[in-house]
Amino acid sequence: MGMASSTLENQKSLVIIPKEKIVKFLSALKIKTFSQTFHNLSKP
Repeated sequence: MGMASSTLENQKSLVIIPKEKIVKFLSALKIKTFSQTFHNLSKP
């Protein structure tokens, strides 16, 4: 009984951590895409 509940807790924490990483990854990707677009626009 105790083992099952601790496994559930671990799964919950595993769900929370990647979510933050995904948000950071997406924001970094947006910045990267934006800067690439900006460089392409600034080219003559």
